Amino acid sequence: MQQVKDFLEEVTQAVRPLEVAYNLAYWDAAVSGKEEDNQRQAQTHAAWMRYWGNPALAERARAHSQTPGLDPLTARQARLVDLFSARYQQDEVTLSEITRLEAEVRQDFYHHRARIDGRELSDNEVDNLLKNTRDSEEARAVWESSKEIGRLASDRIRQLARLRNAAARAHGYRDYFQRWLELNEIPEATLLDLFGRLDRASQAPYRGLKTQIDRVRAERFGVPGEGLRPWHYGDRFFQDPPSDLDEVDRDAPFADKDPRELTRRTYEGLGMNVQPILDRSDLYERPGKNQHAFCMDIDRAGDIRTLDNLRPDYNWNETLLHELGHGVYWHYIDPSLPWLVRDVSHILTTEAVALLMGSQVNDPRWLTEIAGIDPAD
Repeated sequence: MQQVKDFLEEVTQAVRPLEVAYNLAYWDAAVSGKEEDNQRQAQTHAAWMRYWGNPALAERARAHSQTPGLDPLTARQARLVDLFSARYQQDEVTLSEITRLEAEVRQDFYHHRARIDGRELSDNEVDNLLKNTRDSEEARAVWESSKEIGRLASDRIRQLARLRNAAARAHGYRDYFQRWLELNEIPEATLLDLFGRLDRASQAPYRGLKTQIDRVRAERFGVPGEGLRPWHYGDRFFQDPPSDLDEVDRDAPFADKDPRELTRRTYEGLGMNVQPILDRSDLYERPGKNQHAFCMDIDRAGDIRTLDNLRPDYNWNETLLHELGHGVYWHYIDPSLPWLVRDVSHILTTEAVALLMGSQVNDPRWLTEIAGIDPAD
């Protein structure tokens, strides 16, 4: 037992500064978009993966994780070290190539902006145009320009997939997908069965809804149903229904409201103070910045931040509530736990909390009590 605990302390002391350095570099690269910050992220990520990928560490981790009679907390830490070290086993050439390609792809995504008539459009501007236009040619031009990132990044992404698959096969896995699931404790057969059942159950209602959407969008653009194309649906990825489907403008109730204030009040009502997280965060769009959203725990010691590109609309209120769902999950983890387990219990649990919190924008009680919408509306 003591040998295992000594090993876990050794790992903690070694990997903790590597992880904090990597997280800080990741944050700086995402908020600045600068090449030097992106390269620092690649270097710190490589150092972090190099530590976990040490074959000697993996061998010791596997042996210690199989020690009988461990108490649950020690056993879980040993299990996590075993999983992490197994996840990053790869040779130095592969590691270097993967981090190089990842850095190049990140830089592509950070800096890509759609361009229309010589003018750069942020993702927020693209979404707004697609949502509101009735001009087929404008919709096509905006949508196609937003998708140029695929042409820029596709070759490197394919090469990344090949490298990851090769590394996985070298360690006995069918491919990277199988390796990632297994070493994140997700049974592949269970996952695929779940999605298969969801697919079968949703086919008929999806077809009915899609027919309704097609009719509404064809009328909006004055084209026949068979003439509809991806740019006609008001969403770059066809993930949200168009606002004219039910004649409800989901953005209107938020147009004069600050997403930070609505989010703060939401969590305050649950007895949770998110203001310190908001104060450390980067919330508004600017050139070069990552245009998406994420939340991260920098050090497992209270430095929790979220990156967003806020606007006073439905989407960004949902997103900020979602990201702060991750944030409060981290914030309220017992700080007395050992560092190795002072993290979310699983990616699925933190995502469930975040989805639950983001869904408040569709809840009548939240809309009236927090967003201040008239109950009749």
